[in-house]
Amino acid sequence: MNYKVYMLMFGGIPAKPTGLATSVIRRSNVFSKNNIENEILVHNWYIDYDESINYLQDHNKLHPKSKVRFMYNELAGDSQRDNRTVIKHSPDELGWVAEKDADKDNVYRCFKDGLYLKFKWYAEEGHLKFIDYLLPNFTREKREWYDSKGYVRKIEYMDYSTNTPARITYINKKGKCYLSILKNPKNNKIIQIHLFDDLGGIKGKFSNELDLVEYWLENYVLTMSNSYQYLISEYAVNRRPLQRLENKTANLKVIYTIHSSHLGSPYTFGSEIRNDLRDFFNHLHEYSGVVFLTEEQKQDIIREFGESKKYYAIPHHAPIIDKSHITRDPYKVVAVGRFEKMKNQDHVIKAFQRVIKKVPQARLELYGRGSQEEYLRSLINKLNLQNYVTIKGFSDDVYNVFYQSSISIVPSDYEGICLSLMESMSAGCVPISYDFKYGPKDVVQNGLDGLIVQKGNIEVLSEAIIDLLLNSDKREAMSSEATKIVERFSEERLAQEWKELFETIR
Repeated sequence: MNYKVYMLMFGGIPAKPTGLATSVIRRSNVFSKNNIENEILVHNWYIDYDESINYLQDHNKLHPKSKVRFMYNELAGDSQRDNRTVIKHSPDELGWVAEKDADKDNVYRCFKDGLYLKFKWYAEEGHLKFIDYLLPNFTREKREWYDSKGYVRKIEYMDYSTNTPARITYINKKGKCYLSILKNPKNNKIIQIHLFDDLGGIKGKFSNELDLVEYWLENYVLTMSNSYQYLISEYAVNRRPLQRLENKTANLKVIYTIHSSHLGSPYTFGSEIRNDLRDFFNHLHEYSGVVFLTEEQKQDIIREFGESKKYYAIPHHAPIIDKSHITRDPYKVVAVGRFEKMKNQDHVIKAFQRVIKKVPQARLELYGRGSQEEYLRSLINKLNLQNYVTIKGFSDDVYNVFYQSSISIVPSDYEGICLSLMESMSAGCVPISYDFKYGPKDVVQNGLDGLIVQKGNIEVLSEAIIDLLLNSDKREAMSSEATKIVERFSEERLAQEWKELFETIR
């Protein structure tokens, strides 16, 4: 029997994706290779959507059969690619004087007749991002957001007392408003949403964004009433509208995926359920299917909530990427991931204090971006590790990083399965991971293709790094075993396990 699969995103899909976006794109590509018709659905607004998807398609990051659909484009009647003429917005307009910010090259304050009335912010690529319009008393009146071709796509009208948006209008590529949102500026909650047709007539009214998403799914997406449809809710979001759709749509089954640990601090079995997932788990018995990325997490759910045939453990696959021509540095250690507190990159930096005393040739490189970057830089300076530890920033080719390195560190408090752990192993870069929930126990064969050490124990972490750096035979044997992850977590396995799930829950 024919069927179609939709994957409803949590967040967007940037041109250089990480984390969830990467895993969903890879799954879509595997589905397409195995003739499983599928579409990725994005309902979060972001102004550079078209450029992101065009980039992925043009650089063969998306399988030709894989399709990404954007709710705002479809509601606006816009195509993903267009031939609009590019409009250049100079900081200096006729009759205006632009003053460049003292610290930021891309920021300008614009004066007319002696009054500061516009604030302009340009993207690093050079195009205008937004303009703030100011009244003579410095009150912000509105903000206009521009796409990369120089056209206004969103306007935020400000409440003067709170300096936050009270009304937001969205503009399509024809220059017409197709969506208007009224907000309470004091708490940022939506009061009402209006959707307009091409002639400016009211096409629909909604109380919140989830109602708008439900309308889009029902009227634009889930239209194949004569065949089975599977909607995968990534990160298990939007339970209420999806349950309503499942109840009223013929041949539709909704499957929820959990991409991260469901546990709150201290992130061990018995911890309270995370606040953002409590509602979801309160209704666990109502779903057609729930997919976890590890068997360990599935078993923890069974221990806490009871056995169910609706639970499945389907991990990510480990892509085969051949970069074996790259020379591996026997003393390079890397940590790849967002610079956020739960990732614990500071533990690796502190561990390196001990490492360099035993292995002075060792070097540590941190790849990523995030809110902890300045803290990490200050920690490196505080510990006088500037000659040994380097923050390299974001990399859009982590396989190059892993192929060039001997050891990777994964010191997280929690994960869903941790893509970087699997990517490191497929490149033969031996992982040393904290024993967090979830991922290491399912992915790493401790002592054979990597090491799992006690979570939070920086001394034990440093000893493991030293041991592998000094014992090249042990490290190289582990490296060889690590690459076999592409056999244990293959594309074929991923496609087969999802096919079996689809057949089971019809």
